[in-house]
Amino acid sequence: MARGEVVEVQEPLSRGELYRLTAHEQPVAYALEPGGARGFSFRQRVRARLAKAMFGPGTFVPKATAEEYRALHAGWHESERAD
Repeated sequence: MARGEVVEVQEPLSRGELYRLTAHEQPVAYALEPGGARGFSFRQRVRARLAKAMFGPGTFVPKATAEEYRALHAGWHESERAD
């Protein structure tokens, strides 16, 4: 626009596009399994710490289950009506 404004038009996503964006497995942190006779190498310990920092608890929002999605979107369109 002339004065630098930005207008964002949001369109609902198709079912195929929604699936494509959400059809992935949730990441799981790499964990060291106890029981090694010699312990763990420096590389393994660093990898485990980095994985915990990137994928551990509280680092991402888990994907909603089908039941949560249905409950969230029940009556979605009715609430947007301006009648």
